[in-house]
Amino acid sequence: MADDLAAIFRREAGRCTATLIRVLGDVDLAEDAVAEAFAVAAERWPTEGLPPNPG
Repeated sequence: MADDLAAIFRREAGRCTATLIRVLGDVDLAEDAVAEAFAVAAERWPTEGLPPNPG
């Protein structure tokens, strides 16, 4: 599961961060939001499984 999460993070974090920077207009807030989202995923996905479209 950790390998899956790491691969998804590498593939999606930049795009998610860029989108949030455009929406929020704040780099730090965007980076914090993406980090928080992946932290929640790291807690939930091992027990709930990967969502159908995690990206």
